[in-house]
Amino acid sequence: MPCRRPMRTVVQEFKLIFALATIAWLAPSLPAHAGPAPRQMYGKSIRIEYTVASTHSDDHRAHVSDVRRTIYVSSTGRLFERAQWTAGRRGGISDNAPEASQNRGHEARGMSFRGNTLIATIGYASGAGQMTVTFDPSFSNCTGQVRFGRNGGQTMARRGLDGRIHRITSIAASSFSCSVVAGNAF
Repeated sequence: MPCRRPMRTVVQEFKLIFALATIAWLAPSLPAHAGPAPRQMYGKSIRIEYTVASTHSDDHRAHVSDVRRTIYVSSTGRLFERAQWTAGRRGGISDNAPEASQNRGHEARGMSFRGNTLIATIGYASGAGQMTVTFDPSFSNCTGQVRFGRNGGQTMARRGLDGRIHRITSIAASSFSCSVVAGNAF
């Protein structure tokens, strides 16, 4: 006689498998150890800009946000971040200290170097975003990308500038640019 498991257990296992697949998809092929900032980055700032276009299920309109992030690597290798975004007439700023586990919107966040690559993640109400910035050997130029993923087969959801949770039916980042400058760019 076949073994029957409760449907709830099967659904939980499926969600776990899907969440692990999402994490694996978001994790680039990098060394597993996240370490301190490379010494070549000490005392420098990274300026990043990109655009995020999304569609929300509550109004089915396209929403476009311009994002500017400045990350300062202190003389001791600590990462300070200012994230600014604008969407139409609305916008916001989130200043994040090295120890900050949440941004201004109370979303989980993290940032660390893996070799010559900076990985920044943010967890939404459902789903996540990941920014990857890769530096040349001299740490004077950079390239990057932003990716988004869902977990457990759930619709992605994020708190909007209006304070409400919005279900996101599509989301993509474009026009990524970054530069490295000497000193604290704040």
